[in-house]
This record gives sequence, structure tokens and C-alpha cells, in this order.
Amino acid sequence: MYGRIALSALMAMSLVSAPSSVARAQDAAEITPAIAAPAAVPPAVAQQPVENPNMLVNELHGDWSVRCFNVESQAPCDILQIGTNSETEQRVSLTSIAYIPNTQSYAAQIIVPLGVTLARGLSLEAGDAPLVGMRFNRCEVDGCYVEIAFPQATIDALTTLTENALITVIAYGQGDTLELPFSITGFAEAIEHMRAEADDRAVAPQPQ
Repeated sequence: MYGRIALSALMAMSLVSAPSSVARAQDAAEITPAIAAPAAVPPAVAQQPVENPNMLVNELHGDWSVRCFNVESQAPCDILQIGTNSETEQRVSLTSIAYIPNTQSYAAQIIVPLGVTLARGLSLEAGDAPLVGMRFNRCEVDGCYVEIAFPQATIDALTTLTENALITVIAYGQGDTLELPFSITGFAEAIEHMRAEADDRAVAPQPQ
């Protein structure tokens, strides 16, 4: 059973945090199932953000951490949620969403455990603007990654939800639909805070 959601902050920018030394292993991921059976998503429990000297901002809004890093970047801030199994304390999902002020757009990274059917992609419930069958970009030792431009319509839909959403994937070789936690508690506040911080801290793109 997937346990209650526990939140923490990563030690590096989540959109560039995958280990660079690890070879991409999509085929191996399909051979090595690592996802448990489907389970309902219970309420979330928030933990205080981890201290990190490289972060200029690291604040919690409900079940989302707002983070800004000590880097010169067009997108120096993101919001982060990590879903964990409370019994094993293993991560079962990670969602990071960054805002790029220059283009007034969002980019997202979602990580799920190994053992998914890559061809079926990943879906996110989001009210009137769900994301269905998002393509996996790669798999590393810590999971399989979806990295996408995140539509404004989906952001808007998530901010208006009154019940938690779900990330769904298909288990390799089993065909089971697996439901992973996605809490909306604090999402709207975190997005607003992150946008304001990014507007203040982002650097302009280099001229072409």
C-alpha cells in the first residue's frame, strides 16, 4: 500500500537533478518491475523543508515546497512534491514545476518508479485539463522521467480542484493501472509564491 505523502526538498534543481553519470536504461526499466499494486491515496502529511545552503528560498505551502536556488537562470525557482510510502519511506513519485518568466510558461518534471510500461506513458488527473499518455523521456536508477512543457490550462485546473488528483501509470507485464499520489493541498498558494519569486530572480535569456 502506498502510504501518506511526505514532502522534502531535493538538494539540486529538480529539472536538472538526474545523475549525469547514469546511462539511460529504458529497456532495463521494463524488465525490472518495481511498482507495487494499486492503492488509494490517503491524506497528505507535510514535513518541514530540508535546510540547503544553496537555496535562497525553501518554504512550505501545504504539501508543496517552494524553492529558489542560488543560480543565474531563466527559471531559478520551482515547486516540489514528493510522494512516499510511509511504511518503507521509499519515494513513489516526485513532481517539480518551474516557471519561466521570460516566456510566461511552465516546465514540469515527474518521476515515477521503474517497472512502468513506457509505451503507455503517464497521465495526470487535472479536472477539465488532464494530461493523458505523457511520453517518458528516460529512465535512470531512481525512476522513469517525464519532462514536459506544462500547459497553463492544467495549472489553472489544478488550482481549482477540491479533491486530490492522481498520477497514473501502467505496470509493465501486468496491465494494471497504478495510482500514485498528487496532493493539491497548498498548490495554488505555492504556484503564486513561486511565480512572484521567479519574476524577481530570473535572469534575461542570452541574446542569440
